[in-house]
Amino acid sequence: MKLLQTLVAATVLFSGLAFAADEHDQALIERIKAVGEVCQAGANCDAAATAAPAGGAKAARSGADIAAKNCAMCHGTPGIPGAPRTAAEWKPRVAAKGIDGLVASATKGINAMPPKGMCMDCSPAELKAAIQHYTK
Repeated sequence: MKLLQTLVAATVLFSGLAFAADEHDQALIERIKAVGEVCQAGANCDAAATAAPAGGAKAARSGADIAAKNCAMCHGTPGIPGAPRTAAEWKPRVAAKGIDGLVASATKGINAMPPKGMCMDCSPAELKAAIQHYTK
């Protein structure tokens, strides 16, 4: 087995295919590299690692955009039983918890609703805008 590996490596090196293999390796490394890093609270994290991605910060999405993409499956028609769909169904919830309380519930998840309603990249402001979109 070792002899076979050595012969294959020598053939690749001497045939000029080593350059192609390096390009392939680099492409593979690029495809599987990490897309982000985690910085725990209280840790001394490099500011460059926590900076916005190249190309500038992402633009905030509107409440209607968030609701259409992430919330409508459960809060739209036909929706999920128990999930408020109309402004009338949202009204008692707003009265009981207020918008900020609803944002807190949406962030943590409530009943069958997963945290952030599966919009893992939504900011608290975007979640608030989506809730306000439904409560109009």
